[in-house]
Amino acid sequence: MAAVTHVIPVFKPGGAELQLAALATAQAKGGTHTSVWCLTADPLLADEVESSGVHVASLRQNPIRFAKQAWRGWRRDDVVHSWMYHGFLMGAALRPFGRATHIWGVRRTEPFSPGLKRRTRAVVRLCRALAPHAADGLVFCSRTTMERHVEAGFDAPHLAVTLNAIPDKYKKAPPAADTEVFTVGCLTRWTFDKGIDVLLRAWADYHSKGHGGELHLAGPGINSDNADLVAMVAENGVADSVRLLGPFRDPREFHRSLDVYVSPSRTEGFPNVVAEAMATARPVVATDVGGTAEVLGDTGTLVANEDHAAITAALVDLSGSPEIRQAIGAAERERCITEFTVEATERSVREAYRAAGAPA
Repeated sequence: MAAVTHVIPVFKPGGAELQLAALATAQAKGGTHTSVWCLTADPLLADEVESSGVHVASLRQNPIRFAKQAWRGWRRDDVVHSWMYHGFLMGAALRPFGRATHIWGVRRTEPFSPGLKRRTRAVVRLCRALAPHAADGLVFCSRTTMERHVEAGFDAPHLAVTLNAIPDKYKKAPPAADTEVFTVGCLTRWTFDKGIDVLLRAWADYHSKGHGGELHLAGPGINSDNADLVAMVAENGVADSVRLLGPFRDPREFHRSLDVYVSPSRTEGFPNVVAEAMATARPVVATDVGGTAEVLGDTGTLVANEDHAAITAALVDLSGSPEIRQAIGAAERERCITEFTVEATERSVREAYRAAGAPA
């Protein structure tokens, strides 16, 4: 592949964006001319990938550079790889101007999940209508994601599944848990789909049974300035044992303070943060949604969606046995560093490009 451009609305630290960064970096190191086009970019993330040879063009930060790269790309690119629903529309707008094979990378499991805003639902419907005409291939982050989108009416000449990668930095031995009390954590965003309310109910039940410990919640919007979240914590009667820590640029710094990681999401594609917790040998309790089961395999603990009582039961079991936590964490880590490598993801994506019609 001579040239690939990735198109995404916002290039900032997040699940999809960090996967894009890892893939683009691998492509550039393999000799492919690789670019990222976006409306706005996080400067630190942009600098990080540019140091690996990836060209980042942000319309908001540097419109002149963006225009120059876009003009060159339209004539040069073999593949335009668009990310997220709004990114699909950006990629579709570019299609008439070049010869590239167009790939849409689908990240959400449920195209019309309850947490979507009305405006976003309209964008998803438009993408569904355009996909057979504007995309040569749809690449899904899990088999469940593909199944849900096909059921919803998404189609294209070629469909493929490429699982996410865990960054190479996770291959290093994980730090020991830095805890004085039993500590449970969740790194997520403040949105209904992520199920923070479910986790707080489970944590309240856990404490009501006489168990101690701390719950660490972190991520964008997960801080004491969020009045709705603070009220939710208080309503569950667990304010004394819940810490709201805000965003972490490096998830490893969050995971190292935990004994157990919980993912209470109502919907997921490929939950990167679950895989990251696994790679740092932290036992995971997760709702069985989207591609989560594909990530955990036969390790960790899966519970039904919105089943806060099952989360409570799992926490009770894990809190009393450091040996079991260690064994589960070791099995999860082995799975991650062997199954979810950057090399495997880059190879799978390259095969999807070729199957959709891109030159070898």
